[in-house]
Amino acid sequence: MLGNLYNMKSFNVRHVQHHLAAVLADVERGEVIEVCRRGRPVARIVPLSSDPPRTADWSQAETRLLAAYPAPVGGTTATRIIEDGRGER
Repeated sequence: MLGNLYNMKSFNVRHVQHHLAAVLADVERGEVIEVCRRGRPVARIVPLSSDPPRTADWSQAETRLLAAYPAPVGGTTATRIIEDGRGER
């Protein structure tokens, strides 16, 4: 991919607007396209990865959290421990 960044095509916004189908065909072939406005790069159009997007499985989150961080022994909460440690101020 880094090699593509040095050899990427660069077009102004107007060209991309008028030739979008051709630009997308280039991207589908694996090219990276830089889009410029007044000579300054504003966007980069890159091919999507063929890997499926990763999603998180939250169905067991509560069970795993309780296993990692069990309830306090004796029912003492963190708030209570902090308050006891501070004493009277």
